[in-house]
Amino acid sequence: MRPAFHQLRRLILSASLGMLIVLVLPGCSGTGQIGRSGQRIYTPLADSDKLVSDQPLGATFFAGRTTFRLFAPHATRVSLVLLPRYDALAGDEIPLSRDKKGVWSVARLGRLEGQVYGYRVWGPDGPSHNYDPTRIVSDPYSKVVITRNSPDRHSRSLILHDNFSWRGDTWSGLELRDAIIYQLHVRHMTAHTSAGSSIPGSYLALVGNNSGGGLAHLLDLGINAVELLPVIDHVRPVPGNQRIAAGSQVYDQPSVCNHGGYPASHLMAPAAYFASTASRAPDAWIGRDGLQVRELKELVRQLHQSSIAVILDLPFSAVSSTDPSSLLFIDKSYYFQLDSLGRPLSDDDHNYRLRLEAPMVQRLILDALRWWQTEYHIDGFRFPHADRFDEATARRILEQARKVNPQAIIIGDTGGDTIAAERLADWGWAVWNDQYRSAIKGSNPGDGRGFIFGGWSGDNNPATLERYFLGSPRELGGQFHHPGQAVNYLASHTGDPLGDFIRIAGGFVDPQRPVIDRTAQGAVRGKQLAYNTLAALSLLTSQGAVLIPAGQEFAHSRFNAPVPPTDDRPSQPDLNAAAREHDTCYIDWRFKEINHNLFNYYRGLIKLRRKYSALHRIDPLRIQFFPGRSDLGLAMLLPAGDAADQVDLFVILNGHPLQADEFALPPGKRWTALATWSKAGTKSIVSGLSGVISIPPTAGMILMR
Repeated sequence: MRPAFHQLRRLILSASLGMLIVLVLPGCSGTGQIGRSGQRIYTPLADSDKLVSDQPLGATFFAGRTTFRLFAPHATRVSLVLLPRYDALAGDEIPLSRDKKGVWSVARLGRLEGQVYGYRVWGPDGPSHNYDPTRIVSDPYSKVVITRNSPDRHSRSLILHDNFSWRGDTWSGLELRDAIIYQLHVRHMTAHTSAGSSIPGSYLALVGNNSGGGLAHLLDLGINAVELLPVIDHVRPVPGNQRIAAGSQVYDQPSVCNHGGYPASHLMAPAAYFASTASRAPDAWIGRDGLQVRELKELVRQLHQSSIAVILDLPFSAVSSTDPSSLLFIDKSYYFQLDSLGRPLSDDDHNYRLRLEAPMVQRLILDALRWWQTEYHIDGFRFPHADRFDEATARRILEQARKVNPQAIIIGDTGGDTIAAERLADWGWAVWNDQYRSAIKGSNPGDGRGFIFGGWSGDNNPATLERYFLGSPRELGGQFHHPGQAVNYLASHTGDPLGDFIRIAGGFVDPQRPVIDRTAQGAVRGKQLAYNTLAALSLLTSQGAVLIPAGQEFAHSRFNAPVPPTDDRPSQPDLNAAAREHDTCYIDWRFKEINHNLFNYYRGLIKLRRKYSALHRIDPLRIQFFPGRSDLGLAMLLPAGDAADQVDLFVILNGHPLQADEFALPPGKRWTALATWSKAGTKSIVSGLSGVISIPPTAGMILMR
């Protein structure tokens, strides 16, 4: 490099923060104009989607050097900031150079273990941009993030070279059709005092021996997969009226926060909030020790050791409007969908939608997918808002996941969009079966009650009900090409939990009256127990995978606790407990004892389902249906399945709330009852059954011969 040119380059790169003059080095792509001082100014490319790089992004170590790379196609200048501490406001700044494909990079000697860093990014003015070089932003490819418990998290990236020993662990190999998925929130499971955990709400509490809501419960119930609600780094807004640069969402209730973790912030970093050492005090810095990495890996390892697969929620399609996401400051116009005024598009004023069609956004998602598979041994993924993916993106996600692990589980949630569910099924995905949920339970506890209450929600009828039990196959008018694409469920982490839906729909509680005693109200007896057991029997005899949200097995309630006193709906049902941080959303383990009959019923049905493959992996066209005397009576003959369980099963369901129903048992050998309306398991309850059998209202049975 000629000396004069070298001096000019150094002069320009050391310009003050307020200047946006950057020299376009030879070989840089882009358009340019001549500034007042005579230098050529880099201006953004109009066709930035043509810029696609395959270079490693983030901080990577190779051949004795740590290289920092950031994709920011519209930026005009980028500096790496090496911070002396996580809470420092400034540090050593090193300018990055830009290549032809929009990647800015710089290399430093050494592994830089424990180094805290971020970037300053300059760029053009205008409503489509959001550059603020006074702000240090974190790396979108951060593997470890330090954040502050405040509205503006001041996220910092941390370099950590983890040496976790997996002790031979790998993916579980579970096929989705065999899965009984337990959906849980790491903090919900052990934060309630009834869990008795010494480190409540943490990764390690889930596998600790002193927690009522830990691994011991999962093994007791008998499930073979867990779905972890987001454990990826996410913003947790602190109540108040502050408006941060990323958005304008305000939370004004003392208990409200983004407790559920939707959507994610840093797509490859585990949430520090669930680490055993994390402080939950306002303004505290968390994640400084990087323990969240080791502890999440330990959770996955121990679940695998117990033959439990791990499915991870990946809320990748948007960024919370309360989140000062680094992507908003690195290149808003590239990473986000914008309206005509340059504002990020949002469906509900809570989430800013990413440009999923942008090549480097897709790469970020695929890189994150690979990272969770290879570094954390994750078996599968559920994508909320999967209806936003186009075909190319959806197919790439499936292809990428199966390339790493041929048995990787990929599940989409379309929010009830049937057409989107059919599209995803065409592209090879599994999908939450919303039609099944609405038919069996109902769409709402008022005038939309379903089969278990003796009703037909929406356009459902006996024919559609049969189809749902078969796994909603396409040849019978369903959404899926085979039952292995159906994930049947009755409730999830949002809306009324099944126990509360039944309490309201059955008239057992008045949702407008304050709750005086949550445990007394939560007790499930008589007809209320019958609704719960019929729902369980229906779910666990359906073809396809099944999903059970935490606490459903003992009718957990999300009626608000009467505290804090300034809450907006004290003692009222809460449809979004994921947005709260108090006992409303935590699993109250006293319910397991109070409703032990229901828990034992779920446990017995799960044993049955895992023992007899016909209950979840039989050719649906081999199943024969037998009507009862009313439209609400249904029976299914499941002929002998694989060689391991050469038995016929006969499942009988009576959804009529007032009348018993009679069913003629298929002739031949006598039948043995393995499940009645009050008891279930793999041992005989009553044997020698033949002829006609009567089933009480809101009840069912499973027979074997």
